[in-house]
Amino acid sequence: MEVISYVVSDIENGTTSLWLCDQDRWLGRVFERDTGWCVELSDLSLLRDPTILDAILDGKEWLLQYPNRKGGRVQATWPLESYAEWLMQVDPDSSGAE
Repeated sequence: MEVISYVVSDIENGTTSLWLCDQDRWLGRVFERDTGWCVELSDLSLLRDPTILDAILDGKEWLLQYPNRKGGRVQATWPLESYAEWLMQVDPDSSGAE
């Protein structure tokens, strides 16, 4: 299975997430909370696929370059676009995954 990854500003959940997809559907996402790393999958049987496991681990490493990835409370004065942009800021000193 080919896994396509997208970094998204997930304002609904207040995180920067890495979405995992194949050609036709959303497979899951990787994100971090204050309590640790989280993985949400559309089907737990996907964990049997080594490409999914690799994508999860690579996604975690890739997200490390986003210092605001854990989110935070939305400031009442911030428009949603500003909050989304804040979630997507990249640390210029971080190389991210390559």
